[in-house]
Amino acid sequence: MNYPTARNLTAVGLVGIIIGIVLLRIAGVEMPAVPPGAVICLVAVILLLAAPWRWVPIVAVLGALMEAIPSFAGIGSADHGTLEVAGDWIRLLGALTALVFGVLATIASFRRAKSESAS
Repeated sequence: MNYPTARNLTAVGLVGIIIGIVLLRIAGVEMPAVPPGAVICLVAVILLLAAPWRWVPIVAVLGALMEAIPSFAGIGSADHGTLEVAGDWIRLLGALTALVFGVLATIASFRRAKSESAS
């Protein structure tokens, strides 16, 4: 997979995480006024799409990993409402998407940098 495609799909996954967090907030889940996971994912998206450095996809992978763990824990709780379930699933799917394509973007980024330095 080429780097731009993997990078863009990673960004889509991170945006999915942010949307899931917003839905959880609307559903009434207790969280800080400014959820740190949403801020980290937003910064990762901005860096991913704007910064030229090859290590930036690693930041996206770490942000997605940080959100994947609580997403797994939230799935299947007995007292969830519909909006909370939707938020959990969107956050989980976003985290998994960002993890998979973030790893692929990292690999593609380092391969691209290696081939450019060899030329």
